[in-house]
Amino acid sequence: MLASCNLHKFPNLQNHPSLDTLDLSHNELEGEIPSWLWRVGNAVPFLGSVSQQTHSSPTALLNPALSFLDLHSNLLSGEIPMPPLSAGYVDFSNNGFSSINPDIGNTLKEVSSFSAADNKLVGRIPPSLWDATGLQVLNLSRNALSGHIPSAVGNMSGLQSLDLSFNALDGEIPGELARLTSLSFLNVSYNHLVGKIPLKKFPESSYVGNEGLCGLPLNVSCDGRGRGMYHVLLE
Repeated sequence: MLASCNLHKFPNLQNHPSLDTLDLSHNELEGEIPSWLWRVGNAVPFLGSVSQQTHSSPTALLNPALSFLDLHSNLLSGEIPMPPLSAGYVDFSNNGFSSINPDIGNTLKEVSSFSAADNKLVGRIPPSLWDATGLQVLNLSRNALSGHIPSAVGNMSGLQSLDLSFNALDGEIPGELARLTSLSFLNVSYNHLVGKIPLKKFPESSYVGNEGLCGLPLNVSCDGRGRGMYHVLLE
């Protein structure tokens, strides 16, 4: 437990094979994350937000028993690395990541919570992410992600919280979201979404900032601007 110890470099922990918990959060670590860190001990079930000043990210997290990974609030950049298959909680939020590995969904089979919020992610959300049907919490807010929200989101039967706010997503909100009976939090505000809102159980704040949306809970009448009219106008 080395949190808030004013560390400026990674301590050498290579000779601690029995280490199973490591917290280096809230320090002043800088430079690259040493590759040996992902091989320390037999397992590292908790890894805190490694620093406020860490600049590089590993391309792969090699520890096969890592179950809790929290790297939020750093200066990590590049591509979000593939978490271990055993991970149950993964947080890469508040960094400078610009892309996500397109196959990341294949490594999130055991993950219940995944966050890549508040980064610099661009392009479409990787389709494989919608195959991570065990996810309960998915947060990709405050990036520059584009493209549609696919109907495949309806396959994430265990999803309880979905935050895609403050991106550049377009198209309609898929009606398949209504199949997610466990969904208790939804935020798609401040995107470029259009059409009639298919879910009315969420508050207005879930949808604001999308000039093309209409219907309850927004105080905007569709007046023929629903799904059918939208397609006619495009054609």
